[in-house]
Amino acid sequence: MAAEKKFTYTTRDGSVIEMLSADAIPAGALRRNRNKSEVDFMFSVVEDIMDEDSLEVLDRMPVSEVGELFQKWQAGNDGVALPES
Repeated sequence: MAAEKKFTYTTRDGSVIEMLSADAIPAGALRRNRNKSEVDFMFSVVEDIMDEDSLEVLDRMPVSEVGELFQKWQAGNDGVALPES
């Protein structure tokens, strides 16, 4: 089995977040959350694709940096349609 494609982000304080690349998200994660609001959708998917250590780092980040993280994560997107704000 091939290794999962990962996205790595280093926060302003030097912590590291690792998650699946946007184009590697399992279809089921999108399907299960398809009827949720945009914010609920995004965080539900993130909880599916981040480990606990990365989620703890995310929880400490200011909202402005979370937006930056999501922009950079989606910039690597190879055709997966994710909700836009």
